[in-house]
Amino acid sequence: MSGIGAFAAGAEIRIGVLESKDPGFYVNTFGPTMFALRKLNPQKTFKTQQYSLDELQEAIKQKKVDFFIAPSGFFSFLEQTIGAKQIAARNEKYADDPNKSVGSVYITHADRKELASIQDLKGLRVASSNRDSLENWISAMGEIKKQGHNPDKFFKDAVFTDHDFPDVITLVLNKAVDVGILGACELENFFEGNTSASPALKVIAAKPLEGLRCLHSSDLYPDMIFASIPSTRSNLVHKMTLDLLSMKSQDGSHLWSVANDFNSIKRLYSDLNLPPYEESRLTFSRLWTGYRNTILVGLLLLFLLLVHVIRVIFLVAKRTLELNESNKSKEEFERKANRAVQNLAQMEKLSIVTQMSSVIAHEIHQPLHSLLNYSGGLVLYCQKNNIEDPVLLKTLKEIDRETQRVSEIVEHVRAYAKNKTSRTITISTTEIVRAAIESFSRSTLGSKVEVKVLHLDECTLKCDPLEIELVLLNLMKNSSQAVEHWPNKQIELAGRELDEHYVFTVRDFGPIVDEETRKRFCTFRDSSKKNGLGLGLALCRSIAERHYGSLAFEFPEEGGLMVSVSIRKNLGEGRNAKSES
Repeated sequence: MSGIGAFAAGAEIRIGVLESKDPGFYVNTFGPTMFALRKLNPQKTFKTQQYSLDELQEAIKQKKVDFFIAPSGFFSFLEQTIGAKQIAARNEKYADDPNKSVGSVYITHADRKELASIQDLKGLRVASSNRDSLENWISAMGEIKKQGHNPDKFFKDAVFTDHDFPDVITLVLNKAVDVGILGACELENFFEGNTSASPALKVIAAKPLEGLRCLHSSDLYPDMIFASIPSTRSNLVHKMTLDLLSMKSQDGSHLWSVANDFNSIKRLYSDLNLPPYEESRLTFSRLWTGYRNTILVGLLLLFLLLVHVIRVIFLVAKRTLELNESNKSKEEFERKANRAVQNLAQMEKLSIVTQMSSVIAHEIHQPLHSLLNYSGGLVLYCQKNNIEDPVLLKTLKEIDRETQRVSEIVEHVRAYAKNKTSRTITISTTEIVRAAIESFSRSTLGSKVEVKVLHLDECTLKCDPLEIELVLLNLMKNSSQAVEHWPNKQIELAGRELDEHYVFTVRDFGPIVDEETRKRFCTFRDSSKKNGLGLGLALCRSIAERHYGSLAFEFPEEGGLMVSVSIRKNLGEGRNAKSES
């Protein structure tokens, strides 16, 4: 009842219909369906709109419709591309299986004794109701394709009546064409009111009546589909499904049923390279078959052109090398040597710090636990002796919290030493920024500058929160040292989402950074600080890269430095990079 109530309270129901030239569709299916839906839902407003194939795809893409009615070939394409879902399939009264409701039948005049198989029809004149109709032309062309022929060149000439007069049967009876293509069951419906015409017509290559109790010469496929798009409300889909499956046609049979096998229709449209499958089926095999000579000539010309270009390039390069080889070799050697020296020095420094950090982490582990035990024991002692000194208790609490934080950092260092992966959890950006600012505020530098959060996109990250917090803390400390002796003692912190990444920025308003210092920042060389090791930014970059991100620097004209740290929002299970430092 709650679902029906929500359905009744919604907005109008928009139904898109792929335009059809078959009047029988509107008289026997679309009209009765909309009449029944409006009768079953008098409180709702149904809005229907006809579209061409391209227009319907665009309407579905822009969510201008809630449901659509289209042939099974078009539906199967949208099912696998946008996730469209079948509500119901049109149920032909002669069909025993909704998956085999429509097909085509080849007919000719009974006098044409020489026409007995599809092969015999090659090079003849043919008539059909509609080139775009599955149950007429398309399924018939699929049968020709399956027998190894090219449907586009099989018939000498084709006449399409567009369901106008004279119709296909009349053209065949008058011998205006050699063969006609009808939808399965069209012949039976014609014979019901024209029994005298039966002896004058014959069916070519009729197949067994399995799944459909009508004469047919092609494979059988699902009929028209009533479908929903992914954004349509589930309770609305549920209500429409119940209404459609309960509808009856004029003969008392169900007007709509459910089909569950669309593999045959996908193969048919793909093999015939029909919209909307034509782009996905543009294969080399098809190009080679249709344009073999053109491709060969083009490849030959391309080969000759390539040989000429290569020859010219080779001669130019040879002359250039003869003139500049000595200078270029010398310059390249010097650049490589300088770069190798810088990289080696940095790697040696990182290696030493890594070893020292591992030793310190190992040795400090036990004292930290002792410190925690002492602070905890002192708290218990105060409680036991009713000592309620707020300053003392707050101090003990801060000691305990900071010791826990040091212990957590030590555990990270020990994990790196043991070659373990980072601790990845889901956490909000607000929590990370709050923790970093709180840690910074308790430092000596934190009391001298103001940290202002400009803008922070609220987002959940799957990352190692401690590592990201340490990166932000290090950047804020660097910024605070830059403005320590500057009038504007302010740091700005911001965060924004950027596709699959999240970008933190830390900016200070210190002095203008000179060119040499800029190079030092961008190459992560020696520290610009008097007592710095030059490892802070290198470690920050290492952490960012472990999170599939990067570290970037900007130098505003008015002065100061802006550092951006990007990390992937969802680091993912099994993708955590192991520690590199």
